[in-house]
Amino acid sequence: MATPFTRRILHVDLTTGRLTTESPPESFYRTYLGGSAMGLHYILKALKPGVDPLGPENVLTLMVSVLTGAPISGQSRMTANALSPLVDGVGDSQCGLRAFTRSALQRLELRTDGMELASEMILKAARRGLSVADVPVPYAERLGEAKLNTIRDGWRHLRFLLLASPNYLFTIPGAVLTVLGVVTLALALPSNRIEIGEWTWQPVFAGSIFVIVGWNALLLGFASRLYTSARGITNEDAMLRFYRRYLGLELFVALGAAAIVLGIALDLLLLLAGDLGLSFTDLAAIAQTLIIVGANTVLVGFVTSLLEGS
Repeated sequence: MATPFTRRILHVDLTTGRLTTESPPESFYRTYLGGSAMGLHYILKALKPGVDPLGPENVLTLMVSVLTGAPISGQSRMTANALSPLVDGVGDSQCGLRAFTRSALQRLELRTDGMELASEMILKAARRGLSVADVPVPYAERLGEAKLNTIRDGWRHLRFLLLASPNYLFTIPGAVLTVLGVVTLALALPSNRIEIGEWTWQPVFAGSIFVIVGWNALLLGFASRLYTSARGITNEDAMLRFYRRYLGLELFVALGAAAIVLGIALDLLLLLAGDLGLSFTDLAAIAQTLIIVGANTVLVGFVTSLLEGS
């Protein structure tokens, strides 16, 4: 049976950096069977009356029971004990046991501080190709009131997963909206309205909205991927490597300027040439859409340059 019980206790002095190892006798473990009891033993032994909970004299214990790892419900736990500044007494906190090698923990670069930490561990371990082993334990429903809040803690998980996945948050919806907008504008060109039974639809306005929102989402997705890859949240893909090596701000400026020039040229053509055999309203809407898309492209190009510099 795998068990963390090694008959050794490590003492760490954070002030001096000194490490010492203690090997208590078997009678100690028979007396203090659980992690909470062992932690409380060392706290009462080390602390003097009147110790400041936030001072260097306070003691933090991280203990596992001699039964941790046994096939018994509730035994795969680690206990943390310390003098709490909130209640002026000894605080007790438990968590499910997760073990890492030092190199794996450094590669994970964990940043969250709430219930979403579990999601961050799994997501980053998968993206970094780390090996994960699941040790099954019997499960029994916990008695008492749950401390988790479905909406608050559920949203924290969902928020982290969305922000850590810019392709699903920005790029894919942006691509769909952009294509839908282009198709809608193409349908609007022959006529400024589409008859659907008794209903009349003017698709030019919806098409412009789809293109502008979709293109902005694509730009935000690209900028987000630059940011998240720089922080180690996502892996750098071939497109980002190609962009960093061969492209840059100049590409965004060139694309944006081209769209702006094309939009202005279309406006001038409508002004000077008059009737082109197509819907005037639709062509004017396409021209304004090109100008807006071009301006946003240039602005996001400067934002990506700032992100790269940071």
